[in-house]
Amino acid sequence: MPGWECAIGDCAATYDDVTDLLAHQVEGHGRHECRVCNAVVPEGFFAIAHAFDAHTRADYVRAYDADADDIRVREDVKGAVEDAVDVAAVRERLDLDAREDGTGEAVEADEADDTDGVVDTDGTNDADDTDGTDGVTDA
Repeated sequence: MPGWECAIGDCAATYDDVTDLLAHQVEGHGRHECRVCNAVVPEGFFAIAHAFDAHTRADYVRAYDADADDIRVREDVKGAVEDAVDVAAVRERLDLDAREDGTGEAVEADEADDTDGVVDTDGTNDADDTDGTDGVTDA
């Protein structure tokens, strides 16, 4: 059974390897415009990582009308992916830095919604994504 499922919108594509999932999110989905700083980043994991690496939790809460559970779910997603793969190596493999404009953010916006995420279906994470947007679902 595949261990990683895309949770962007209703995609639900599954992958055995998290690297393949991240490649799918970058190449198969649009971009996400950050509601805090308007940076445009790849949808999914990279949008979550941007939100929590570039901004405070308070900024995220205000911009996304989020609560503590929303933060916990996204932090769990970020942690699960970072535990499973060398994110810098994946960025290099996907040539993400070459797709950016020198400011550290992706250039084109195809989509700017809050339906980013990763669903971990191999049972390694306890967080539930009950609203179907972004997060980790333990199957």
